[in-house]
Amino acid sequence: MENWRWRDISCGLEFLHNKVLISHNNIHIGCIYVGASDSRWKIGGFELAMEQQMCTDQFLSLVVSLRHNMAVPPEDKASSSSEKRVEQPIHSRDIWALGQLMLQSIEDIQSEDEIQDDLLYYINDEMLNPSPELRPTVAEVMEQSWMSNDITMTVDFLTNLTMKSQEEKDEFFKLLASRLHSL
Repeated sequence: MENWRWRDISCGLEFLHNKVLISHNNIHIGCIYVGASDSRWKIGGFELAMEQQMCTDQFLSLVVSLRHNMAVPPEDKASSSSEKRVEQPIHSRDIWALGQLMLQSIEDIQSEDEIQDDLLYYINDEMLNPSPELRPTVAEVMEQSWMSNDITMTVDFLTNLTMKSQEEKDEFFKLLASRLHSL
């Protein structure tokens, strides 16, 4: 299925949200690039990326026409001309758009039998929740069984080893032998 690709995008979003504290604000298929050397999916199109405190109602109403329709959650479609801050978690817009992207890629699967019910439920009821504060974080999405397994977690961790803290490295290598035996 698409879980490797979704995981690549999720790792990029986790970095944006937790390390540099910005929201992409326009995740859609047109801003996803495939690496020439490793075929990993990477996020591009940062024209509308913004720090959370800068994502005001005014900014969002000005750029709504520049955003891909599927990347605009319901709360951003209601226009507002005030300068007040939009109070919602930094991840909520991007999680909405990631859920839309995942649904779009699921449509390419030929047989509905291949689609796990729990995956569709999670996308529709959690990621596309109309209440931004109830949408899961990227880390919570990546913990889902259809998104990760021992192989994907090990490869992702080793790929991003230089960005990990010493505590994360210690924990990972302590559990590595048991993960390898389970493969």
